[in-house]
Amino acid sequence: MDSSSHVSVLSTVDVRVGSSHLRGDLFPSARPLAPAVGGADGESARVASLGTIAKYPPPPPFLGRGDAAIYRFMLQSAARELVPGERVAKCLRVPVGSGVDVFYAPSARSAHYGGLQTCGSIWMCPVCASKISERRRLELDQALMAFDGVVVLATFTVQHRVSDALSALLDGFLLSLSRLRASSPWSRIVQRYGVCGAVRAIEITHGSNGWHPHAHILFFLRPGADVRGFGDALRRRWLGLLARAGLSASWSVGVDVCMADSAVGDYVAKFGSQWTVAHELTKAAVKKSRSGGGRSVAELLSDYALNRDGAAGALWREYALLFKGKRHLVWSKGLRALLLPDVDELTDEELANQHDQVAVLLATLTLRQWSVVVANDARAELLTVASSGDVVQLIDFLVSLGVEVGGVLTQD
Repeated sequence: MDSSSHVSVLSTVDVRVGSSHLRGDLFPSARPLAPAVGGADGESARVASLGTIAKYPPPPPFLGRGDAAIYRFMLQSAARELVPGERVAKCLRVPVGSGVDVFYAPSARSAHYGGLQTCGSIWMCPVCASKISERRRLELDQALMAFDGVVVLATFTVQHRVSDALSALLDGFLLSLSRLRASSPWSRIVQRYGVCGAVRAIEITHGSNGWHPHAHILFFLRPGADVRGFGDALRRRWLGLLARAGLSASWSVGVDVCMADSAVGDYVAKFGSQWTVAHELTKAAVKKSRSGGGRSVAELLSDYALNRDGAAGALWREYALLFKGKRHLVWSKGLRALLLPDVDELTDEELANQHDQVAVLLATLTLRQWSVVVANDARAELLTVASSGDVVQLIDFLVSLGVEVGGVLTQD
């Protein structure tokens, strides 16, 4: 995000690279890496990222905000190892100009960067996915509150075997989904049950039976709609479409239909009081799997990063490259305009670059100075320190990385 969009600024600092030593003892995760070489553009640092991230201990079940950010940046470094030619390899790492800004948002007590490339990939980037999915969730929550009819959550699955290649399985599954709400049979379902629209999200996990793609669809129905009849109509149509694509599913498992409000109670019991149907649709790329023995794509990436699980890494790469460019959350035509008339529809990349809070500029680092932060794998830790808004702490942290600070950050 361009720094001109922020309304309040603190004076910048002349931060100079000091001695060549790199220290990682201030934060356990800031391990010393190979020093930067070459053009000091952030990308030139010779960072052995997998060797570093594999030293992290397994994360606790519930992370604090700072710990969670460090964990996401760690996973992003793992993704960079797996798909080095994709944009995630440069996300929040490579500058787009002559310096890197560090902003502090007082209202949220958070910090963020300016002047860095972002990938905006909800499939490949844990950092962007967290931000994008949260903004999508807020939009979906708002839409659910605005609707006065019946909201039904339907989950569509397909029978699969461990020998099924993801590409072939996904092709047939997505083809069946695209046909679900098309042609005259669907028009009759719309008329009979008063379907106002739908929001769809794709999720995929991997377990003992191989890849398991499934789709969550929120259907918005007229008040008093026959939910049981609607569910049976969905099942008949879905099984027929799978058969056309050479796939199959059972009547009892192929489509699970429930009232959205009852689903909320189910998710509360499994995930905690903050989990809702909006989370279920928008958080697929960052959540843990509920199935025993199965792993979400986020868990595959974590196992690669933390445990040097090469098989998990290969599975994650297969998924990431296949899903590249696909839309994560799809609204049916006209529904978004009906329920969110005053909310602009932004792309994933625009959401990844969006910062709503009023922020102040704590510091601007030169390219060479930024390469030291990258070489220390300290991007997340720097933001954690900056989220205090304490300039002295920020200076101390930069010095601990081997950066000499000329002058003192003071408010204009």
